[in-house]
Amino acid sequence: MTIIRAYALERDAEGVAALAGEVWHRPVPVQDILEQERTAPAGRIAVQLVAESGGVVAYGNAIWDPANPAGLFQVDVVVTAGRRRRGLGSALLTRVERFAVEHGATRLGAVVPGFDEDTGTAFAARHGYRVVRRAYHSYLTVADVDPGLLAEPDPPGVEVTTLAALGDGEQARRALWDVHERTVPDMPGSRTAARRPYADFAEAVLGRRWFRADGAFLAFAGGAAVGLAIVSFQPESDSMNHTFTGVLPEWRGRGVASALKRATIRYARQVGVATMRAGNDAANAPMLAINARFGYQRRGGHVRLEKTVPPSPPDAVPPIMN
Repeated sequence: MTIIRAYALERDAEGVAALAGEVWHRPVPVQDILEQERTAPAGRIAVQLVAESGGVVAYGNAIWDPANPAGLFQVDVVVTAGRRRRGLGSALLTRVERFAVEHGATRLGAVVPGFDEDTGTAFAARHGYRVVRRAYHSYLTVADVDPGLLAEPDPPGVEVTTLAALGDGEQARRALWDVHERTVPDMPGSRTAARRPYADFAEAVLGRRWFRADGAFLAFAGGAAVGLAIVSFQPESDSMNHTFTGVLPEWRGRGVASALKRATIRYARQVGVATMRAGNDAANAPMLAINARFGYQRRGGHVRLEKTVPPSPPDAVPPIMN
């Protein structure tokens, strides 16, 4: 028998991590699931559910964070492959959508991995969602990068350094936060509409297990921070993720992003990881071009979908076929 119940962090984190790894085709550490919950911002509105049948076989949520646009809830539904096409995903989706609407949602957003795009997008379309954006996942074999590219000089007047080299003090951390929050909202595909307080950024980024001060880079010009790059080390897969790269608008197109990219690749070589991964919106042509120049290869990606919702939730909850 399958039951749908409220998500219990300590009890269900391992099962949810396994589901996430299944759909994204890469290891998702349980610690990341636990940290995501621990670092949730104040003011979050959320519901999280699991379906249980001898273990966690599906998960669903609807989440709104204060930095998100008003009325836009993020919705996720994941069902293990062997339990699909039995109404379980629809049952979870109906419940989390109802919660979102009851709490002020006017739009619902969702993400479907490229690996599951055919079935996942079709499922979402049946429930009224439409594709609004696409993103590419690009991978770099660190050992294959042309050393000449890494030896190129930074733009005149620009210096790239790390949070560690700056002493990892609050002033340097606040500089990282400031540039991050000023560059996120206009990033192609961003769903961040408001500047997060420093305390929220510190909890969500600086306090994560993967964060390292020597993997956080700042670009300075004239004594002011004008760009940043943060990478996260993923020992489970001997890889490093580009968590974020951003440059202030007035400094774009002047080689700052390339300087930051060079610094992160040199760092990956120093640490000894085999692979780097980047995720970029399909409309982010400048960053995609930079990645291509350094040798990143596109493999997979994801689609973003949205749905405009009526002011009242549906009454019927679809049945589950056990």
